[in-house]
Amino acid sequence: MTDDYLGQLFILGLSGKGLSSEFEGFFSGNRIGGVILFEENFEDLADLRRLTSHLRSLGEVPPFVMIDQEVRGVNRITENMPSLTNDALSNSLNSSLKVQEAFSQTARTLKDSGINVQLAPVVDLPGGARHHVLKGRCLGEDSKLVAQLGAVAVEAIQSEGISACAKHFPGLGEAREDPHFRLARVETSREEWSQTDAAPFRETISCGVHFVMSTHVICSALDESLPATLSGKVIDDCLKRELGFEGLVITDDLTMRGITEKHSIPEVAVEALTAGHHFLLICKDFEAQKEALEFVRKAYMNRNLNRERVDQTISKILDFKKKYVNS
Repeated sequence: MTDDYLGQLFILGLSGKGLSSEFEGFFSGNRIGGVILFEENFEDLADLRRLTSHLRSLGEVPPFVMIDQEVRGVNRITENMPSLTNDALSNSLNSSLKVQEAFSQTARTLKDSGINVQLAPVVDLPGGARHHVLKGRCLGEDSKLVAQLGAVAVEAIQSEGISACAKHFPGLGEAREDPHFRLARVETSREEWSQTDAAPFRETISCGVHFVMSTHVICSALDESLPATLSGKVIDDCLKRELGFEGLVITDDLTMRGITEKHSIPEVAVEALTAGHHFLLICKDFEAQKEALEFVRKAYMNRNLNRERVDQTISKILDFKKKYVNS
């Protein structure tokens, strides 16, 4: 593997509608791994299909095309899309069926629109009424229920031929801070974490979820000092070795203030790869995207990054795309 494929490690956001000529050249010239789309990038489903078709035509390696379509919570598309209300999840006898139906319908529409990764389900726990970091985005308050419904959602999404992503590892359940604005912290014992926040991730991993997204939170049970974004203890040791996740790990947005308060985006990019992530998500700021790729390239060439490991990561990504992503 050469540094020509380092762009595969990046998932980038667009600025405004469609693709600028500058971004298009950067995307194709650097073999960028994929994009994340937001509502400001397209007008409607027909426009979304045109955009994703254009993206797929830009290079020899098909891109991941991702979107936050949580069904319950953040939804970038509202046209002909279901959503899960509190009432839909209040009856345990019917909630699994409603989750299955809603996520299947959503995944079909996304696939038809050219999306191949649905950034869902959210399998965090809400942490009780006093916390509002994930208000309206969780599948329930009980870890066993969220684990059950999260697995149903993953199977519904992936049975339609696109990838699911369980988020936000290792869990924001007890966090008082929102990582969009401040670095979050969860103070819990290892035993408590394993019995609560870890349970939904363990279950979705068991049913074969393709992606897991980490987030900018210090979970004291796993690493006292570093956020999950930068922590090999959290990603390599816990997520991969302890929980057995063999899929693809993506960071949360590296432009969030929760991680940029004390670190530059390029520095975070290198540290996140060292911690065990496969993908670096940078949702905005074209200059930051270019700087991060150049910083990673220099770290690779100078061996400040483990070249063998980076090469293995890129090979894993390319193998996954051959198996799951249509050009």
